[in-house]
Formats: sequence, structure tokens, C-alpha cells
Amino acid sequence: MDTAKDGIIAYSKQISLFFVLMLIPPLVACGIIYLDGPEIRLKALNNLQAISELKANQIRDWLAERRFNLEIIADDRDFVMHAEKMVVDGNEIDREIISERMNTLSNSRYYDGVLLVDNAGKVLMNSGRHSGSDGHHIAQWIKTALEGGQIVRSDLYPSVSGHIHITHVLPLASSKSQPPRVFLVLHTPVEHTLFDLIRQWPMPTLSAQSVLVRNDSDRTLLLNNISNHKTAFNLYFPHEKTKIPDDITILEDNVWTPSKEVMDDHNQSVLFASHSIADTTWHVVSRIDREEIMAPMDDLVRWISLLTFAAMGAMTLIGWLLWRQIQHNHHLKLNLLSRELRQEGEHKFRRLYETMLDAYVMTDMSGQLIDYNPAFQEILGYSDEELRAPAGIDLAEKKWPIIEDEVFTQQILPHGKSQVCEKEWIRKDGTRIPVEIRTFLLRDNNDQPEAMWSIVRNITERKRIEANLKLAKEQAEHANRAKTAFLTTMSHEIRTPMNGVLGMADLLLHTALSNQQRHYAEAIQRSGRILLRIINDILDFSKMQAGRLSLELLRFDLDEVIVDLNDMFMAQARRKKVDFHCALTDSVPIHLLGDFHRLKQILFNLIGNAIKFTENGSVDVVVEVMEEREIDTLLRFRVTDTGMGISPEFQQQLFQDFSQEDTSISRRFGGTGLGLAISRRLATMMDGELQVESTPGQGSSFWFTARFGKQRAGDRKAISMQPTRRKSISNSDFRGRRILLVEDNHLNQEVAAAMFEMFGFQVTVANNGQDAISIYRATPTPFDAIFLDCEMPVLNGFETTKQLRQWELEHTNRHTPIIALTAHVLQECRKECLEAGMDDFLQKPLNLTDLEPVLRCWIDPNDQSDQIAKTTASDALATHESQDRSPLPTPDRDHPRKDVNTDAAHSSPILDLSTLSCIQNLAQKGNPMLPHRMMDHFMTQTQKLLSDLELAIERQDSQGVSFAAHSLKSSSLSMGAVSLARLGHAMEENHSRFDIVANHFSQCHTTFAEASEALNRFLILPQESEYREGSG
Repeated sequence: MDTAKDGIIAYSKQISLFFVLMLIPPLVACGIIYLDGPEIRLKALNNLQAISELKANQIRDWLAERRFNLEIIADDRDFVMHAEKMVVDGNEIDREIISERMNTLSNSRYYDGVLLVDNAGKVLMNSGRHSGSDGHHIAQWIKTALEGGQIVRSDLYPSVSGHIHITHVLPLASSKSQPPRVFLVLHTPVEHTLFDLIRQWPMPTLSAQSVLVRNDSDRTLLLNNISNHKTAFNLYFPHEKTKIPDDITILEDNVWTPSKEVMDDHNQSVLFASHSIADTTWHVVSRIDREEIMAPMDDLVRWISLLTFAAMGAMTLIGWLLWRQIQHNHHLKLNLLSRELRQEGEHKFRRLYETMLDAYVMTDMSGQLIDYNPAFQEILGYSDEELRAPAGIDLAEKKWPIIEDEVFTQQILPHGKSQVCEKEWIRKDGTRIPVEIRTFLLRDNNDQPEAMWSIVRNITERKRIEANLKLAKEQAEHANRAKTAFLTTMSHEIRTPMNGVLGMADLLLHTALSNQQRHYAEAIQRSGRILLRIINDILDFSKMQAGRLSLELLRFDLDEVIVDLNDMFMAQARRKKVDFHCALTDSVPIHLLGDFHRLKQILFNLIGNAIKFTENGSVDVVVEVMEEREIDTLLRFRVTDTGMGISPEFQQQLFQDFSQEDTSISRRFGGTGLGLAISRRLATMMDGELQVESTPGQGSSFWFTARFGKQRAGDRKAISMQPTRRKSISNSDFRGRRILLVEDNHLNQEVAAAMFEMFGFQVTVANNGQDAISIYRATPTPFDAIFLDCEMPVLNGFETTKQLRQWELEHTNRHTPIIALTAHVLQECRKECLEAGMDDFLQKPLNLTDLEPVLRCWIDPNDQSDQIAKTTASDALATHESQDRSPLPTPDRDHPRKDVNTDAAHSSPILDLSTLSCIQNLAQKGNPMLPHRMMDHFMTQTQKLLSDLELAIERQDSQGVSFAAHSLKSSSLSMGAVSLARLGHAMEENHSRFDIVANHFSQCHTTFAEASEALNRFLILPQESEYREGSG
């Protein structure tokens, strides 16, 4: 055995030495190729580059020659004049001259079609075989020629006949100053002219040739025919191809390479060179097979290699036979080892398969069991004998559906597997068990479906956990709803008695008191406000935790906020002998958009703390700009004090909920420890942050940033027209004015009534909403305003408001201000008040400071406009209706000089000057906002009435039409909009004739827009102009 082995080794060495010797000749041949090959290749590439450049220059000269010929035609003034005259008068002599010249051109070898067209693209004459445009847009070429005033050459394109053409558009104009009116369109065939230049090769060759290509989007397009094939405009290939097709080349990285060696589609090495053609998108590509270049050296290598490999073949055969025997023995050993490893792996897999918690089951295509693991038995509850019985278990049954027909056809069969799906199986004992199944398709050697392998997981525990989580989520949501309801109820229940405490204290302080009594009353008021502030902090904190706190977008002036804070804290600072200063830097914008209530809350907290913890020092408030953009600005508010300071350890927990440095602080100064935590969260909601810098014994500096929008110019005007400071209301300012107070709590009735009577009001009290409606309807003299509680027995404030508004709409056409008295502070309650039809709201407990601006806003002491406007509207309406329901006035009859028409094209007036004069007089006598309020009310009510009219017409509701049209007429007369009132009158008169009503209604929107524009021009704009002049 060892001898045989030694013999094999010796023989192998001899063969190896022979192979080494036989490799010497081909290596020598390869060396020759390696040394001389690059030089031959470089020379061939340079030749190709020169040929490409030659072809490119020939094509450029050919195009220049065509252009030169056309310029000669354009310079022929007689021909151009004949063409222009023919376009103008169609003279037959001119036509014959033109036709003769066109026939001469079309019969030349350079043109096979000539067209004469006008500047609109209309063909006037044609000559030659190719007389159409083959789908190309002659009009576009003419447009380009008109814009440039020069000859336009099209790109190469295939004609309908299959031939390749270039079209030239020659503008013919006898004068350079005038645009051409006629164009000569010449179709040039290129297959036997231009393409012949490309096909010609300067030397004999077997494989070399040139082609013309251009870029076409992300592909390269072949422009000429090659190798007697119709390849022009038929052969595309993408730029990113790594191989090239026969007879063509490509771009590399979308850039034309001057020369290169590449492989074609048949894996043949070719050399190519390209050259661009000036003033075109074309490239000339020249190529030649590397085989043709290297043919002489390839022959030498071929003969040497042939002899070498013939000898090597014989020796290789002998060596192979010997090596085969050696390998055979080796493979026998490997097969034996592989079988042992495979058996061991199968045994390990089987053990893993049987111990898996997930069930694995294999079925045939009909659903019959083939194999499964013990986990599958455990899920179903059957024994191994029952599962393997001849009858077996069909998993396609409804009890154990491994797959369904829809899943099999849509998922398993096309994709080889299914999505994870959940099913409910029935165990042997009848109990139901949820499972999760995913199935895979197994195919045989012929790729035909053979079996299915499924993974089944018992998800009973997961379902139990999910059910518990769902229950916990529902319980949490229920608890959150209960918390919100609790906050709402407590807000109302706590603030209602606080209204009595603070209201009575406020009233008491306005009476004659001794010093001791005033001290007691002020203590009651101060303690009540502290308690109210604590309640507010707790409610804000709870709303923040519930995620229900939101910011409002309001217009405000920052300087007014600073002035209010200065007024609020100046007295407190003086009592503690603390210098208090507020300052705005020059660059800070004043007119802002944002929630200034929350801004005041943060500043109130920081300034209050600073004064509270400062003795005989100073507190400074500075506002500066951190970032400014076109629509918003980021401001920084810094509150600096010289107080006791804060230790570094406590600064880490300063903004935590209910945190104070020690219990002595709470006992000495009071507070909940929530103010800074709430302030930081509010600053974050304003797209900012709140930080502190402090040194114990030297003072602290709290600063926060907040982002606010900038008001537009119109917003600033509207705000600037309102006085920022008003004098206090005296008890005679509202003498004779009437208030309806709707409140179920007798203490609150007493407090509110006393406050109103201090201002001179006559107060009528109703205990609930139903009583208020009855009093309102029965009172002949209208109330100036209604203040009502939202939460009342019998009929609450929201339903009361809706019924009052409906009564006004149906009977009085008057809008009485309704102000809600609510103890709720949640934003949802405020929104509900406005949606119910209320105009404003006051938060309980009431105080004179908050009540005064609301009274000023809705009831002007000097304004009798409500009565006068109502009288004006009633008188005007009575005038028109007393004339036996005659038509409304026109310019040439009742009021020839008192009607305003803002558009001379209209034949009827738009506005009544007498009504406008009345409104302007009222505005000048102390109620400048009256036109604005009347205009806003008119716009809102008219839009609603037009919607009601449209709905009534659609439903064929004659009573609805009559009511809405009457209301439209009345409200329009109140504003002096006689044109719109005339349409309302006509629709009311013909309310049962829907064709006439529809005709009048079609004019309403246009008339309403005209009336609105005219009212704005005569009422609003002059008032704003006067205000600007007065303030300037």
C-alpha cells in the first residue's frame, strides 16, 4: 500500500514538471502580447479617434452647406417678394414663379419635399414626394423661427414612409424690421447623403464602421441604419448598460468618452471612439473589433498554444485517470462521514422539534395529517393513536382550520407562505382555544405543491393579558372622565360661594367704613383671593396632567400687559419698601398674537414670588427680543430680585410639583408649591422654557422665553381704535339703562344686583331661564343687556339663550347682548357659551374690576343707538309697508337725492343716505364702535338668512320663504341697504311662487356683496381715516 502511494507521488512529480515545461511556450507568447499589445491597441484607438473627428467634421460641413444654400434663397429678394405678394393677394404669376423655384429645389438630391406655409402653419404650396410633416409640429418650428428670426433646423426624424429626414424652416422677409409672414419648409433626406458620409471608411476593413447617435432621456438612440438593417430610430439602449450591442456603443456615467475598449453583447472585445458634432445633440461613434487589430499576433499565439495544449492534453488525460481513482476513495470516506453527521443533525432536530412549545404540523394538500410534534397534541387534546388512526383528523374541518380557500389561493399558492392569522380551535373536550397560525408551502422536485407545513401557537395567555390591558385601559379612561367631571363640578361648587365672599367684600369696601372695619374687609378680600389663586393652581395643574389645558390665540398689546402688571404690584412693592421697575427694550414688538392671560399668569407668579421673598431691595422686570421672524417673535422675560436667593441643591427640584425649600417657607409665606411647575409647563406650551439663576443671600433671576405671533396692520388698527385706559364708571353713567339678571342663587343675586345698581342700572331679577324668557317677552321696553348663570334649574343658561335668540329673530329683529356668568374655567365651557349664542362671559366670583370693561364693551353710557337704530329701522319699514305694500323707493321717485349708488352701471340705488346719516351721527356723538358692531351683526345675520332662504326654496317651503324674506328686508332697511331690502320685499310678496322667488334669490348674493362694499366704504373706512388723522 505504501509502495503504491510512493509511486503515485513520484508520478505526480513528473507530471508536474512536464506541465511546467509545457507552460513555457504559451508564457513566451503571452509576454509578446503583453509587451506589444498596448502599443498596437493605443495606435488603433488614436486612429479611431481621428476617424470619428473626421466624420464629425464632414457632417458639420454638410450641415453648414445646407444652411448656406438656404441663406442664398433667403437673400433672393425677388423670390421673397413674390412669396410675400402671393400670401397677400394670391397672384397666379407669383404662384407660378414660386412653384417653379420649389420644383427645382424638390428635384435636387438634397430635398425631396418643399412646402410654403404662412406664420400660422397653414400650407400654401407644396412640391416633391415628401410634402407632409410626418406628425412633426411645423407650427412650433415656425414659432421658433419667428422668435429667433433665423433658420430653424429640426432634429433627425423618421417620416411616414420610413425614411429619415431633416427639416429646415426658412423665414422669408423682405424687411428685417418686419416679422416674416411666409416660411419655406424644406425636407432633406439623409439616407443617401449624410448617412453615406458616415458609412464610408478611409481604409479596407472587415468590422470597422461608424454610427450616429444621440441622447434620448435616459437612453441612447441610434439615428442611422447599420449593416443593412433598419436600425435608425428603432434601436434604444439604456446608459447604464455595461455591455454594448453589435455596431454601437454607449455613454459611460452619462458622459461621452473619447475612446475606449469595451465588450459587446456577444462578449467580443471592440475598440471605439466618439466625437460630438457642433451645434447638434449628435455624436459620431466609430468602432472596430479588437480581433481585427490583433489578428497577426493572435495567429502567432494560436499556433504556439495549439501545439502546447495538444501535448498537455495527453498528459492531462493520464493524470486525470490517476487522480480520479484517488478522489474516488476520498469521496467514499466523505460520504460515510456526511451520513453520520446528517443522522446526528436529524436526531437533534427531532428532539428540538418535539420539545418546542409551538405546535408544528405537516399536512398534505387535502388537509390530512402527515407529521406533527407533541405540542400539537397538547393543543387539541388528542392522543397520538387518535391522531394517527386510519380515519385520522382532517384539519380542513371547521374545528381545526389550518388554511382557508381564500388564504390558500391568495397567499400560500402565489407566495409560498401565508400571513399570520388568528383562529379559534375546538379541543377534544369541546373547549375553545385561540391559536395563531402561519403556513408554508412545500414543493417537490418538479416544483409542484406537495405538502404544507404550519406553525401553530397557543395564544390563550396573550389573549388573557390583552383582555386585562383593555379592561385596565377602559378603567383608566373612566377614571380620567370621572376626574374631569370632578374638576368641572368642583370648579362650579367652590367658585359659587366664593362669589358671595369676594363680591360682598368688594361691595363692603365701597361703603363708609372705619379703619378697623376696612382692615377686616380687606383681610377677607385678600384671603379670598389667595384661596381663589390656590384653587386656580390646582385646577390648572389637574388640567395639565389630563392634557386638557390649551392656549388661546388672542390679539393684545404687550405694553398694556406690562402697565397692568406695574399697576398690580406697585402698591405691594411699596408696602414692603421694594423698588419695582418694568421695562421693554426698544426692539420689542408691541402688537402681538397669543394667550396673554397665560403670559400674565407666569409673570404674576414670578413677580409675586420676587416681591414676596425680597426685603428692602429691588425687583426688575425686563423684556427683550431673542429671535424675530416675519410672522412671529421669541421674547425673553427676566424677573430679577435682590432677595434671599435659592440654594444650588434646591434649584434642582425647584420646578417639581408641590416643592418648597423647607416647611418654614410655606408657613411664613404661604403657597402650594405649584406656581413654578405650572409656569414652566405654560412656557413650554408657548414654545419656550423657564430657567433660574440664583445665589443664596444675593438674589435670584428667573427668566422664560415665549413665542408670539405678530399682528397684521389691520389687526393693529382695530386694537388701537379702542382706548387703553378708561375713567372709572360713576353711579350716574348708566342711569336709566336696564339689566335683566338671571341667577338662581339668592346670595349671588344680591351681590350682582348691588354691583349693577352702583353703576346706575335698573335691575330685573329672574330665578331661572324660564322666568327670564317670560319677563323678556312681556317687557315692552327692551333690556340693554342680559346677564345669566349657565347652571340653573328648570332651564339652564344655554337653552335660555337659544330661545331668546329665536324670539328676537322672529319678533323683534334686535340683538340684545347676553353675557354668561359661569363658575367654570374649562375652555370647553367658554366655547359652549359662545356656540349657544352668548356674546361674552364673566367668570365667577364677580368683581368690579372685571365687570367694568364688560359693561363698557357692550353698553355705552352715551350710546342710544339701540333705541334710535331700532326706531329708524321700524320707521323705515313702516313707511314702506304703510304704502299698501308698494315697491321700495327708486332713484327717480321717492328719494331722488338720498340714495347712494357706488356703481354707475346700476340703475337702482344700493344705500339710503338718510339711514346712513343717522348711524354716522350716533357714532360721532360718543359711540365710535357702533358702525362696526352694526356692520358685524348685519353681515352675520344676512349670511344666515340667505342660507335659510336657499333651504326654504329647495324644500318648497312658502312659509319659510316668507319669514326669511321679511327678516332680510327688515335687517337691510336698518342698515340702509335698500337694494337688498327690495329683493327681500319682492320675495316676501311672492313667497308661494317659487319661480319668481328663485329668480330674485339669484341676485341676492351679488347685491349683498355690493351693499357690504358700499357700507364699508361709507361707514367703516371714513371712520378709520378720521381716527388716523386725529392720532397723527
